[in-house]
Amino acid sequence: MAQKIKFSIGYNQDLKFFDILDNYREHVESVYFPAPAELAGSGRLILQKSGYPREIIRLMRKCADLGIDTQLLMNATCMGIEGARRDKCSRVIEYIRGLYISGLKSVVLANPIYITEVRKHLPGIKIESSVNAFVRTVEHAQYLKRLGVDTLTVDRDINRNIPLIKKIKRETGLEIKVMLNEGCLKNCPFRVAHYNILSHADSASNIPMSNLFDPDRLCRMIYKDTPEKVFSVPFIPPEGVRHYLGIADHFKISTRGLSTLQVINCLKIYIKGDFEGNLLEILDCPGLAAFSYLDYRQMRKSNFFRKMLRCSGECASCKFCFKLAKQVMVLNLDWCKNEEKLRESKKAIKIMRRRRLAGRQGTEEVLLLGKAYCNLKRYAQAMLCAKKVLRSAPGSLEGFILLGRIYEETGKLPLAAAIYKKALKKNPSLKALLLNSLRIGMQLGDHKLVFRNLALLKKHNFNIDIDKGFTEKRLLPLAEMLNPTTEKNQ
Repeated sequence: MAQKIKFSIGYNQDLKFFDILDNYREHVESVYFPAPAELAGSGRLILQKSGYPREIIRLMRKCADLGIDTQLLMNATCMGIEGARRDKCSRVIEYIRGLYISGLKSVVLANPIYITEVRKHLPGIKIESSVNAFVRTVEHAQYLKRLGVDTLTVDRDINRNIPLIKKIKRETGLEIKVMLNEGCLKNCPFRVAHYNILSHADSASNIPMSNLFDPDRLCRMIYKDTPEKVFSVPFIPPEGVRHYLGIADHFKISTRGLSTLQVINCLKIYIKGDFEGNLLEILDCPGLAAFSYLDYRQMRKSNFFRKMLRCSGECASCKFCFKLAKQVMVLNLDWCKNEEKLRESKKAIKIMRRRRLAGRQGTEEVLLLGKAYCNLKRYAQAMLCAKKVLRSAPGSLEGFILLGRIYEETGKLPLAAAIYKKALKKNPSLKALLLNSLRIGMQLGDHKLVFRNLALLKKHNFNIDIDKGFTEKRLLPLAEMLNPTTEKNQ
């Protein structure tokens, strides 16, 4: 791109993140980070370390040294009655004041009450409206300007409505920020409820996970029935950012839930302004676990983003997304069953071969190809893929799982047990590995292996999944081992 674009990235509570700031300082405009959990809720389910408040100060100092702005994030959509309490608001303002004195440049707010109070008590600080203010109209934007907002983050659902974003900018005179890579479903019916739940997640930390619904499963249900909806997810691809130059003033990459390696990869891709890999690599949303692969190279060849900018929403007559899904999409092979698994595996092989012919097949793609071959019982080809993955990425747990599965399905149970044991040394708390090792131990009659895995499952509060190769007949004695108080005749 001719014009250098800087990005706003989120702190992921990994100290290696600081290296990103050193290496990419000229491309990072600002770093955003959430307030401590005891002060306010969040828009992400990310547990904070005990020393997190001290990390904030360290992060701010680092950014100040590099000339990078810092932003305090308070984007919870629900604080209950606490959100209207004067004393609570005073504590929030005093906390912001302390950071402001230490160099904080801006605060990102979703609560309109806090916007007015922060503007009144801290007139010098820059206020941004959170994406969770859900601004989709000029009128809504004008209201927020009157309350005291300087920068408006538009709702992700209007990301691709450039004429509307232009109008909001023109009518309000506010700076505009757009989120680039969030993968939330457009017009999601669960969004408000989902963010309300996340806003209170910290207060529910003592509730067993087994007693909680998984909000992301609701999005995955939609994708299961209508997988083509993934193409209407309003992300802005790397090459699409140029369409927003002169309209958006700030570009935000969603990174708080990503590993540092993923943050670096995502940032590099947007800096380059070009991408032809698996789209899932750069999108941030748990609901997208419904998919294994989205071939963005093929999506670009179909002029995907240009068509999305002109999308009329007339899906029944257009059919573009339905056709595209057949060419570029592979559903999550681990979740598919029966005929669907065979169909998606064949599609994965076709797409991965196309990637290889284009010279663009990486380790993750070889892994997916191996899973597809395994599903189709083409074990020799699956074995070649598994070994290739482990050569290029010796610590790949997914590679170990694939190799163990091949040995298991070809009747080489001792070899499978050895592979799972080796992998568990690298990660003793990975549920899939524990269940696989437990299953092998039961088949081999290795009681020591069974009890060791049961103990680890109990330690990490994991349930035994009936769809992971355990029959109902076998589940009761296992449940008794996990919980000795279970009555035999229960």
